[in-house]
Amino acid sequence: MQSLTIKNRRQSSLQIRIADHWKYPDFLELLSLEPEELLRLPQTTLLSTVPSTTVVTTVFRNQRLYFKYFLESRSISVLKTMFRGSKAMRALKGAKLLSKISIDTPEIIAVRQNRCPALQHVSLLVTCHKEGENLRSILRTENLDCRMRHLLVSCLGEFIAHMHNNRIVHGDLHPGNILMSGIRLSNGASASFALMDTERVRKVHALNSRKIFRDLALLNHPNLGCITPLDRLRFIATYYKEMDFQKNNIRPSDIRGLTAKIHAMSYYRYGKKRTNNLEYATPKK
Repeated sequence: MQSLTIKNRRQSSLQIRIADHWKYPDFLELLSLEPEELLRLPQTTLLSTVPSTTVVTTVFRNQRLYFKYFLESRSISVLKTMFRGSKAMRALKGAKLLSKISIDTPEIIAVRQNRCPALQHVSLLVTCHKEGENLRSILRTENLDCRMRHLLVSCLGEFIAHMHNNRIVHGDLHPGNILMSGIRLSNGASASFALMDTERVRKVHALNSRKIFRDLALLNHPNLGCITPLDRLRFIATYYKEMDFQKNNIRPSDIRGLTAKIHAMSYYRYGKKRTNNLEYATPKK
């Protein structure tokens, strides 16, 4: 990526990092826009997301792009920006970490950093559309048979263990942040996954149990549609088998203990929620 400095319509300086093959003058113009300005253009749509971000999708040169604006106005966010870089820059670094271990993410083509007049730090991340559907939507809308579910959770267990064995944690690994592009049962069973929202991805020197369990607890959402408690156990069994616990200095006594730990952290993360497949019990103190 190449670093550039451009001006927005308020004549504020914007620091840009842009992929070499995206240095079109009209694309640079899009990067200078704020969300409300971008939404005035044709073929733009505001997507639903959390209050701290604004996501606008648009079509540019026959490609669908996603403009994700991060609002970092809280004191803790500003401090993190000072010492660790903006959320957009952290997302770029996280995607690069995942790329090094062959984990796919939506292509990041530009990062923008600036300060608006209200002293609210805003950063922008622009990604290309990636084929696939998030895992949460698939599991809640598709009625997968037992064989397909078994394949899915086994492949997912191997995928997450691969990331953790390389001492990388995602930090926000809920099912909505996992893209799946397909499952094959013939000629070698496989499922293809990619990760989104990489601003919390970190490489850690000593992968302690809490960072691992946070990823797994977020993934263990109570409402996953067709997924059964047995499917969850299959996922954990595959993950446990693939993980090099000794290398990562983690010594869960057994798979049952690992499952109980994840179950307890999930309860505190999501609260007591009932679904057709699962009811969390209050963890014993």
